[in-house]
Amino acid sequence: MGKCHSTLSEIDEYGWTPLHYAVHFGAVDIFQLFLIDSSTAYIRDNEGMSVIHIAAREGEVVILEMLAYRFPEIWDLQDNNGQTALHLAVARGKLDSVKFILDFVLSHDGLINQQDNEGNTALHLKTIQRHDHKIFELLMKDSRVDKTATNMEGLTVIDILLLNKEFGYYEKLPDRLMEMNEISTAC
Repeated sequence: MGKCHSTLSEIDEYGWTPLHYAVHFGAVDIFQLFLIDSSTAYIRDNEGMSVIHIAAREGEVVILEMLAYRFPEIWDLQDNNGQTALHLAVARGKLDSVKFILDFVLSHDGLINQQDNEGNTALHLKTIQRHDHKIFELLMKDSRVDKTATNMEGLTVIDILLLNKEFGYYEKLPDRLMEMNEISTAC
């Protein structure tokens, strides 16, 4: 592996290294083999994503766990859109990744409520998507999640839900809206 060490940090036209590909394809053994130099974990692709972003986006919980133990500071990294691993796991609907990140990694409120370049928190993103209620409920039940945060458009999660209801997206959820409104006013 010594001869190939420099090859592991070489990037292709997308900015991906062999480590990025190992994570993308969930090749845990190859990931472990390629992660001989810690600096490769921090290399960002053309979209600003490091391996932590790709692991979260692809739902690779085993790799997320390995990264959490070896590089606890990697969770602060944001891609070009200002999104963290939590944003990407939520946006892709990767419930196991979201659970892992909430349970293991995010022990302080800052990263849980991190806003991307549009001011959206992970909860905003899940609310905008209007599907995958399990992740939405998981975030809503977490006391560390700021349910009153506003994005760049000045919208809170409740505002987004009410707008979606107005346009007919949540016809079957009036009781849930009332419940969420009570939760947000209590927090």
